[in-house]
Amino acid sequence: HPHPPMPCMTAWLEQCSASSSSSCEAGNSVPRRSCDRDAGCRAICSRPLRVSTALMVALATTAALPSAAAELVPKSELPLRTAGRFVAGKSGQRVKLACVNWYGASQRQMVVNGLDNQPMSAIPARIIDLGFNCIRLPFSLDMLFSNASVPQPQISMAANPQLWGLSSLQIFDETVAALTSAGLVVILNNHVSSSGWCCSGSDGEGLWYTSRYPEEDWLRGIRIVARRYRHDPLVAGFDIRNEVRANGIVLPTWGSNDPFTDWSMAAVKGAKQVLAEKPDLLIVVSGIHFGMRLSEVPNRPIHEEVPELWNRTMYTTHFYYGWSFDLMAYDMIGRNIPSLMAFACWLWLLLLFDGWISRSWRPPSVLEEDDSPVRAVS
Repeated sequence: HPHPPMPCMTAWLEQCSASSSSSCEAGNSVPRRSCDRDAGCRAICSRPLRVSTALMVALATTAALPSAAAELVPKSELPLRTAGRFVAGKSGQRVKLACVNWYGASQRQMVVNGLDNQPMSAIPARIIDLGFNCIRLPFSLDMLFSNASVPQPQISMAANPQLWGLSSLQIFDETVAALTSAGLVVILNNHVSSSGWCCSGSDGEGLWYTSRYPEEDWLRGIRIVARRYRHDPLVAGFDIRNEVRANGIVLPTWGSNDPFTDWSMAAVKGAKQVLAEKPDLLIVVSGIHFGMRLSEVPNRPIHEEVPELWNRTMYTTHFYYGWSFDLMAYDMIGRNIPSLMAFACWLWLLLLFDGWISRSWRPPSVLEEDDSPVRAVS
């Protein structure tokens, strides 16, 4: 392979808005207007974008629903691969993925949201009606290794009593089966190690390993999940870790060759574990620093250097308004122009007055410490 391919680019949804609740994403019964507003937000965020670098962008914005639903990916086009900056099917034709998160299984409830209000079978159909053809499905390592039962299943799965008594992993199986049976592509995502909300800089989950789950457990866990769904062709991708970021004072790096911080090294290890079980998966690799930074990738382009990752690497970056300092500054300036102009005028008058005082009253002064002889100045 003399010219390894460039990775794929598409659009990704991590969080659509800070105000988005579980209402639409989980299928809860809420007023239609608010549901459609939430769903529209996610829909526009998940449409493929044309950008100039190899990214999957998680947008935080609000907009209208897409004018046309994304087509379901035919099984005849599976497995998917990357071709230049696009995802392509077996025929070589471009495949557009419009993906949305169905979160909850990685959190402390240990099952996807919405099962308290809607039957499992109804939610995939609603997802398709909203214009999506792909689901990003987060999970935690706790789901695999903790043997913890689902807390309060009568509440979190009130509309699905047939699932009561199943383990969180078995319910995850049912979730995957419901999605792929409806024709939706599933992108698995190791969101966290210990079940809980993600993410912060102090939750102990910043790197791919934690105090509870060392790197060996992470590698074993994602391999177990890949093996579990290796016979389902619509499980087409694996996002091997969410939002790699600082863990206390330890900062992640890319291409540093430090086994404790170099996410590029760990990503290759993780990808190989997953591909050993299901060789035709797309591999999704997050940027560092909450997934927002991919600028170091050219220092070690694993999509070119690692043969196993040729034609199947997708980089992902997450975009949050609150962490985008240029947009924050633009917005603040736009909303505070009168105050800024008043401040600038006040500062100009202050400097002008200070200059006038300096000219009219200048006491003797001396340069007291220097590496040259002391000299008096007036």
